[in-house]
Amino acid sequence: MRELDYSYLTPKLYYWKSKLLNFNSYKSIIETNELEKIISILEQSGIKISGEKSEINVDMIATQIEKFTLSMIEEIIKIAPEETSSLVGSFYNWLNMSALLSVVKIYQNKKNISYAGFILSDETFSKLKKGIDSGSVTLNEDPNSIALLMKYFFGYEIVAELGKYKQLAEQSSCFSLYQILGTMFYAKKIKSAFSEIDTFNYMMVRELLGAYMDMKAVEEFINAHKMCNDKKSIEHIALEYNGFFINGKDISNSLISGSYESSFELLASKLNIKSEKDEKKDVSFNIKRKIRNLAEHQFGKYPFSPALSLGYVLLLLIQRDNLMSILIGKSNNISEEIILENLVL
Repeated sequence: MRELDYSYLTPKLYYWKSKLLNFNSYKSIIETNELEKIISILEQSGIKISGEKSEINVDMIATQIEKFTLSMIEEIIKIAPEETSSLVGSFYNWLNMSALLSVVKIYQNKKNISYAGFILSDETFSKLKKGIDSGSVTLNEDPNSIALLMKYFFGYEIVAELGKYKQLAEQSSCFSLYQILGTMFYAKKIKSAFSEIDTFNYMMVRELLGAYMDMKAVEEFINAHKMCNDKKSIEHIALEYNGFFINGKDISNSLISGSYESSFELLASKLNIKSEKDEKKDVSFNIKRKIRNLAEHQFGKYPFSPALSLGYVLLLLIQRDNLMSILIGKSNNISEEIILENLVL
């Protein structure tokens, strides 16, 4: 019986959601320059900032917010019913892959594996350290090292996906290519996980997770197209993205034309997002706000559903992104008013 399957998870989700930061919490962080006060506000929401107080800085806080986010998703996977753990698990692996790629980039500058402990969940960091100690993996940017890292954490399937583009990866110095390929792979995995969900929940889950994956895919293709020298290859790879609301051809056309915003506009129209005449925000901001509202509304609907877990996960990710915006804004002396205006609330 579905209600019994979710009887342990659902109360926890409601409790965890109650701990998420609200408008007043964000405003307090923006208004203070005292690290101790920022840490105190974060810890009230469950985000523990470890390390010696004298050594803690903004970068360390930012990375530990990432670590907390991944750790909370791990908790859901451990206690969720199978249909939810399968779906959230695929999504988590995608997020974890992104975090691991960030570790590879950071390692090139820091040359210190301990720094990864501030980004990755404890479980992932422990596994990474064992892999490095045993010689199974290295943190180099070359295609073979990336393939070994992916295989070590995620198995042969994702390596096969990367293998299709091995020659391109070897010829290209564009590291963001790996993020794109990983997103394409996990979009397929998540779509296959949808087959385990009954019709009652399918539309809610697709609207939540599909919208988020499509939005991130568009962002990643645009960033790669701007950063990579081989723009034609990025345009060609975009054709293969099999999205939830938009397809690869839509993204590829926007890259070729240089009209990057058109992909976001198409996604917004598919999500029934109407821009107001006096709306100052760009389309991607409105998509994020729509996703946040969809996630929030799950807590007033049927609670015995994978959609509730995904709703919390997406609210958690939006909290992470809001905090990153605040920390970056404060570091760059951006006015408090502008920082607040750009939070997804």
